[in-house]
Amino acid sequence: MTDCYITVAWILKDRLERARKFILYGLGQEKLEIEHLKSELKRADLDEEDRKCLGQRITVQEAWLNGQHYSFLQYVDVGSWSGIKTRDMAKEADCLGLFTFAYQGWSHAAHGTWNHIGRFDALPTREPLHKHIWQPANLEHGRQVDVVVQATKYFDKLCVLLVSEFKLQMEIPNPSAWLANRLEQFFSEMEKHSKS
Repeated sequence: MTDCYITVAWILKDRLERARKFILYGLGQEKLEIEHLKSELKRADLDEEDRKCLGQRITVQEAWLNGQHYSFLQYVDVGSWSGIKTRDMAKEADCLGLFTFAYQGWSHAAHGTWNHIGRFDALPTREPLHKHIWQPANLEHGRQVDVVVQATKYFDKLCVLLVSEFKLQMEIPNPSAWLANRLEQFFSEMEKHSKS
């Protein structure tokens, strides 16, 4: 959600040009994936059923792509869709604090960097002869309600941005208010069941 917020906030600073960049980059990625699938289709060891499924998938993806932009005209960019780093996007979109304090932490989790894995999925061995080397561990994390709360908080922030930007009228509760109500019901039900 932090990435989504930064992307939308940055696009809104120059709607037409940046939205076009975003869409064309995505279409280019789709074309690239189709070309990879076509290469896979040429494999000699592919069984007939897999070949048929792959052919159907290519047909569907090409139809989706060509419905928006002819694939033979589609440019493929393997760099960043915006042409700048996410941090720079956040700075231009006036949400550098969100990038610094939320995006980076969740990015570590999503991409499996050591500062996340080392805290949540590994432990040093007790064996001194192995120099206490770190090893994978299946640690019990329990229920992670805070992950849902944090994601909802950023989704709420995005909704507020869009409502403000497009002068919309919200007739339903904001996501955070909705979640707070649902969590209250959930914990109430949990408490009832634990007593019985």
